Amino acid sequence: MSVHEAYNAWAGSYDDDHNLTRDLDRQATSALLDGRRYRAILEAGCGTGKNTALFAQLGDSVQALDFSEGMLRQARAKLQHEHVRFVQADLTRRWPCPDQSSRSHWNSPA
Repeated sequence: MSVHEAYNAWAGSYDDDHNLTRDLDRQATSALLDGRRYRAILEAGCGTGKNTALFAQLGDSVQALDFSEGMLRQARAKLQHEHVRFVQADLTRRWPCPDQSSRSHWNSPA
């Protein structure tokens, strides 16, 4: 089984699996970004959208990338916001976002 196939298979149970590292990541990310606001957020490796919900609250526009269509399917089912876009992308290849985006609006506070 390839890594891609494994993540697609794991997608259905990913959120139910007890994972202290994943849960700690969510808490740390929330604490770090508390009170901030962004025009645009690019999330690399969004998985089932565990942090995307937080980013949707903090950003006017969120582009969430993952290489697993199974993970993206779970994320789309949980989060249906007009300003959140889920995109399948292999992060080892050219990303489906504008060049120089970090210099324009993706990472600058609103």
